[in-house]
Amino acid sequence: MPDKDAFEKGSTAVLTRKWLVELFGEQAVPKVLQLLSPEARNMFENPVPNQWYSQDLLRELFETIDGLFGKGDPNFFRAYGRYDADRATSGPLRYLLRIASGIQVLKRAQSFWKHYFKGSILEIENLKQEKGATAVTIIARNFNEGLPGCRILEGYFEVVFTKAGVRNLAVKEKTCSFKGDDFCSWELSWQE
Repeated sequence: MPDKDAFEKGSTAVLTRKWLVELFGEQAVPKVLQLLSPEARNMFENPVPNQWYSQDLLRELFETIDGLFGKGDPNFFRAYGRYDADRATSGPLRYLLRIASGIQVLKRAQSFWKHYFKGSILEIENLKQEKGATAVTIIARNFNEGLPGCRILEGYFEVVFTKAGVRNLAVKEKTCSFKGDDFCSWELSWQE
């Protein structure tokens, strides 16, 4: 589990609400709000996109939504991760990804991460390339958004790397701080 404060931009709360309404209608919002703490309720009801919010609040939000609608299905929040990544990679970034490669995405991943996360650290390790195949480990340290947050990252990876032109992408969880490990990590592999 994370050992210090970690934050994420409010744009995540904005997008989470939009996604939830698109899936389940406006009537889903009050169902979620009534189960949240006052702090998480305020974040979800009145999110400020550029404000930093504790990942503890996002974890509470995600776990509440999962309990009501996802029922523990890992694909539920992977779908949100894909939704988030589709929106984050639209506009000018969409064109940059078309000319990027998976390796170029890795090189810029940490600076992109710092734009949305504070207190959490993204690391890239064990990069292996041979005969057009690439494998890498992506680590998120001090990441406190619970199992739903981990599934969101998996969906995000799927979209961003696929938009960068990789083929046969596989995203596999290696470790999870919410299952007793020291940090969350994934092995990604693909063909260029």
